[in-house]
Order: sequence, then structure tokens, then C-alpha cells
Amino acid sequence: PYLTLPQLLAMHRPEPTSSADASVRSTDTDALVSRASAASLGYLSDAFAPLFLPPSLRRSTEKRPPLINIGTHARTWAIDELVAQFLADADSAGRQILSLGAGTDTRMWRMLDKAKAEGRPWACTRWVEVDFEEATGAKARTISGKPVLRDPLGSNIKIGERISGQKTRTRVRRRC
Repeated sequence: PYLTLPQLLAMHRPEPTSSADASVRSTDTDALVSRASAASLGYLSDAFAPLFLPPSLRRSTEKRPPLINIGTHARTWAIDELVAQFLADADSAGRQILSLGAGTDTRMWRMLDKAKAEGRPWACTRWVEVDFEEATGAKARTISGKPVLRDPLGSNIKIGERISGQKTRTRVRRRC
């Protein structure tokens, strides 16, 4: 079953982070700070990463070391290239992207912007992001409060919750 964004936001209460997966969950914040640092120093173009930074990190002037920025650029570029090649395939009608552990990833917005800037149609029919409930709940709140993130999604965004065993996962899905 799918919920509307306001329904999800109204019911969202993050579960306490267990020590078993705390280190996995913290990688998203580290990656986000690294992307924002790399973008602020010109290593990559990502106007969306800073929008997901919590206020305490937004005010920080800390920059990551050059090696981290270079690594962030290389990883971002490589994955962007793979996704772009997948979507650009001649048989790309109906292509879908499933991003597992998406966290605060901004790839969809960056790729939408790039396609628009190059005058290309967007070849993706569906982009689905799956992560822990606390990650997607926070992302959904950020998206709902920022028109630059919300408007490109149009009216075809669905945010749904699926119970799988004892773990709750929230999915953010955009029909392209």
C-alpha cells in the first residue's frame, strides 16, 4: 500500500538505531558531507547535496581532505556514467532504476537536470529508492519542504511503507 507524502510525514517516528546497524546508517551522513565538500570545492557538480545537510552541518566550514574529495568525485562520476549508459541504451524504453540504500543520494535530480540542460528526454520510466525508514522519512521531509527538490517529481511521486519481518522499510518512488 502506498501513502501520500503528508500521511507518511505525519506517521513517521524513527525507530531507535540499534548498535548492530548504527555504523551502516551513519555512512549516509558521511557520504553526504563528502559530496557537499567535493561540490563546494569544484570537484563535482551537485547543487542538491547541501539541501539535505542538517542545519548544524550546513553551517560548518569543514572541508574534506583532497584525497576524500577526489574519491568522492571518482565514485560519483563512475556510478553516474553507469546509470547514464544504462538509460541511454537504444532499447531503453521502460528502463527503471532501483537504488538500494539510497539515503540522501541526489543522483536522480542531478541526472534530470543534466538531461534538461542538454535538451534530452529523460529515459527513465521509474526511479525507486529503498532505505531504512529513518533515512527515507528524513529525505521525504526535506523533499516536501524544498520546491527545487519537490517540483521536478511532479504529481507521480509515491511514498510507501512495506513491513518485512521485523524491519520497516520506506520506499520513495517516482514515475518518470
